[in-house]
Amino acid sequence: QDSCSLLPPSQDGKGHITAAILQKVLDVQSKQLLSPFQTSVSELMQEMRDIGDRTAHLETKMDQQATIHNSLIAKVQELETHLSSHDTKLADLKDWSRQNNIRIRGILESVV
Repeated sequence: QDSCSLLPPSQDGKGHITAAILQKVLDVQSKQLLSPFQTSVSELMQEMRDIGDRTAHLETKMDQQATIHNSLIAKVQELETHLSSHDTKLADLKDWSRQNNIRIRGILESVV
């Protein structure tokens, strides 16, 4: 566009461009140029807030999962301890049950 066509008619009646007119033109052009940038910045700020909210939600979920994971590890260790104890008891019981199955030749069963 021609810069002269953007200027309003002069107010002094002589065709002169006054400082007030130039200031108005400058204000209008500044607003026109800044408006898209302000919109873009506002949209980016909203997206950043959304990402921050999602990140906070994911961090909370991650903390919850870590707590659950740690409790499961403790439970597995407890169960492994119980299993080991039961394995030892089972082996002992098997040994005692085999004791009655042993026959030694030459010795009467009533002696054993």
